[in-house]
Formats: sequence, structure tokens, C-alpha cells
Amino acid sequence: MGGTDLRAGTGTGQVQLTMRRLGHALADRLCPPPTSGCLAAMRASASIKWHRRIFHENDVMIHFMKEGSAVLLPLLRSRTQGDIIAWILLHPEEQFSLTEIGRAVGVSGPTVMREVDRLAEAGLIREERRGNQRLVSADTANPVFGPLAGLMAVTFGPVPVLRELLADVPGVRESWIYGSWAARYAQQPGPVPGDIDVLVVGSADLDVLDEVAQSAGQRLGREVNMRRVRPSAWDAADADPFKATVTSRPMVALIGGEGR
Repeated sequence: MGGTDLRAGTGTGQVQLTMRRLGHALADRLCPPPTSGCLAAMRASASIKWHRRIFHENDVMIHFMKEGSAVLLPLLRSRTQGDIIAWILLHPEEQFSLTEIGRAVGVSGPTVMREVDRLAEAGLIREERRGNQRLVSADTANPVFGPLAGLMAVTFGPVPVLRELLADVPGVRESWIYGSWAARYAQQPGPVPGDIDVLVVGSADLDVLDEVAQSAGQRLGREVNMRRVRPSAWDAADADPFKATVTSRPMVALIGGEGR
């Protein structure tokens, strides 16, 4: 197969196959019947949780990658885990299907299922079946709910909370979190962020944005700073020092736009 380089990453939505399924598919390609011994060995190896392992077989190099622990909260295995837990716990009155959770946090269905299974085993969520849908919600009666929801709010809370609060604000064309929190979310090491910087591109009323900032700050336990830029100014400001600085660093999309 001439030096093909197959790379797999987890937790960022770039891969739609789990590590096990990827290993099975590669094993079937590299070890066609009747070499069942090689197939069984590769399938066993594929279930190991490697941080990084490279091996060669028939001139094929395979990279297995595992997302590192979350910089925002190193107690968690990954940023993806934090996103999913925060989305569920910070919307305690709502039920979500696994598809809705995956769409909200930008990860694959198998990843959501794996994390939800763990939450269910720990008794942190309630589950309900409606036809083929599996609906989940936070178990607010669990004594761990309050402390854990508070911890998720001050670490992974800005995205779900600010998306919720900005969703109904008229005149918001695009919005991002930038600054130190966005850098930690992007897995860049550094001190714990002291506040949350939010950029809004649009014509939204400044008083309304101030109310959003105050409400978000109360829920997140951090100061939230809103900066509004008119669309015409933002679109024409390629040489502006503020825009150049902001766009050269991590940005986490809230409304419209894309993360950077």
C-alpha cells in the first residue's frame, strides 16, 4: 500500500470511528483471511488506550492518538468529557438526546454514548426512552450534583451558558470567547483564567449585552467582559491591531462564525 499514513484523533469531531472500530477495519485490510491470528492480535491491540503508538506492517504506518487531559480542569480525562458533562449539568431542567448533545458540543455519536454511559453508571444522570431515542438529563437529587455543577460552571461553563444567553439577543451576527479562557480551552497551558472575554459582532443593544454579561457572571462565578463591534467595522478592520491580535489567538465560537 506504499507508505500510506493513516492518522486517528479522538474527542474533536475529526474521527467518526472509535479506536476499536478503526483497529478492526485496519486489521481486515492488513490481514486478509485466512491469517486470523494476525487479525485477532491487531484487534486486541486496538482496544489498548494508547497516548501514541506507531507500528509498521506491510509498509503502512498507523498513528493512534489520544486527547490529553483538559487544561481547564486536569481532573478530567479530556476536554470532550468536560464539554459533555457541562452541557448536561448546566441545563438541569432539560432533556437531551445523544444526537443533540453531540451537535451541541461538536463530537461524534460514539463519543457521546461512551461519556453518557459513564455518567449513568455513576448515577449522575436520569435516562428515559422514547421509541428509539435515549433521552438524558441531570439527576439533581444526587448529592454530588450541586458541587459538580458548580465546578463545571467555573471551568467549562462559559460556552453553554453564553450560547444560551446570547441565542435570543437581537442583532448578534457572530460571537466568540477570546483571551485567556479561550487559550486554556484550546489546551494551551497557563494560569487559571480570571475572567471571560466575549466579542460580539453585530448591532445588539449595549444595555442588553451588559445584562447578559451580568447574568453570565453570576452563573459562572467569573467576571464577563463584553465587547461589541459593528459588522461594517469588523469586516473592514483587517489592519486593526485589536482584530489582528484577537484573530491570531484561539477563539471559541458561540454564535455564528467558526472557532479559531
